Amino acid sequence: YFMRQLRFVVLGLAAAGIALAIPMRYWDEYSVYLMGGAFLLLLLVLIPGLGYEVNGSRRWFRLGFMNFQVSEATRVMLLMYVASYAVRRADELRRDFKGFMVPVGVLAGAAVLLLLEPDFGAATVLFATGLAVLFLAGAPVLHLLVPVVFGSLALAILAVVSPYRLRRLTGFLDPW
Repeated sequence: YFMRQLRFVVLGLAAAGIALAIPMRYWDEYSVYLMGGAFLLLLLVLIPGLGYEVNGSRRWFRLGFMNFQVSEATRVMLLMYVASYAVRRADELRRDFKGFMVPVGVLAGAAVLLLLEPDFGAATVLFATGLAVLFLAGAPVLHLLVPVVFGSLALAILAVVSPYRLRRLTGFLDPW
């Protein structure tokens, strides 16, 4: 078990080294392709035969020697897009509600696909982190209130209408 985990650590460190060696301008320049790739992965994992199902959730790809959880990679890819958008369109993001809603729409679309897996936790974390990036980029608080209120309401409704989600949330809030 230790040796297997050690191999994955080495693989992860190698991937991190490669990612760090790529200049930031390339990440920025190709962020739209990262977003497209993230949506493609989120769609492909939902296809029976491609996506691997465990306990009713279709979240993984089998890659021979390991299982790959799509939401982990797509979260990074989508947040790279949101950060790049915030830099490229800083003025539009700060002054125009429509300019603000473009990355929010991307986050909402990804959240819907994550909820189809279903992966409530990943959808929540992606949406919250993406909104935090937009806040740090200078998006007006009044603009942020719209997706926060509607997103919170939608997630609360989803949690209440799904008994297993409600049990998980109440178990998290009161583990004893």
